Amino acid sequence: MSRQPIELVPLEFIKPLPMHFSVIGHEENLMLRADMTRIESKGLYNIDPILLRIMTPQEIEDCKAQYPLVHYEIVDGHQRFEAAGELGWRQIRAIVISCSREEAYAINYKKNRARGKVDPMRESVYFKHLNEDAQLTQDKIADMFGLSQGRVAQILKRTKITKEARHEIITTVIMGKPLSGRHLEIIGSVAEEKQVELVDAIIEGQLNRTEAERAKEAVDKGLPKEEVIKAAKAPTPPVGEIEIAELTCPQCGLSFKIFHADDGKHKLKKG
Repeated sequence: MSRQPIELVPLEFIKPLPMHFSVIGHEENLMLRADMTRIESKGLYNIDPILLRIMTPQEIEDCKAQYPLVHYEIVDGHQRFEAAGELGWRQIRAIVISCSREEAYAINYKKNRARGKVDPMRESVYFKHLNEDAQLTQDKIADMFGLSQGRVAQILKRTKITKEARHEIITTVIMGKPLSGRHLEIIGSVAEEKQVELVDAIIEGQLNRTEAERAKEAVDKGLPKEEVIKAAKAPTPPVGEIEIAELTCPQCGLSFKIFHADDGKHKLKKG
């Protein structure tokens, strides 16, 4: 299969996807711009090409007021495109393909997921779009992206986060410390009126996912924020065991004891 040609495309001919999934930290963003600045200083634009799709005539017409010269939409490479614009580049290396916008969303999501650079909130919005607008079942979404149905259900929980709580979450992105998808799932599982309180505790206490689970339990009990953080940071108590049964094998005569542990699991030991 022959490689697709790389073109130099004027930035003014390009627009971003209505929604994309890439997210990079503040330091990575600075490094990208520094690399592109060095490339430009040598009179080169030899960065990895971005991926573009050819827009339909109707799509071009619909966005002409904002993008009067647009012909292409970014499939992959939003961060590079944004950096090029900030650096004053007039053109950028690109590979142009033919695909629908829906196909572009799927490609963008898969590429950023492979890099481990997916914005967890946008991920949930995308899955909700596939589930409600595209009428895909959770099983079908799972098959599309190599996930379990249970994982898709967990991701969809993030869409239950209220507007007020999302506003608080944005502050962590600005600080370069965005919350993980698991954090968002924990926040989405608490009552709406308690979500902002939980978000504040997670941010102020810099709680990891395990601590966030404990914080959720403390918020559910109505504890003040200081107590929520304290409860979340408390060390995990050692697991205790309670004997619940003793059995004897009728054939060999060996005796066994069954214990119930604090972690909810049963353990079998020889007597």
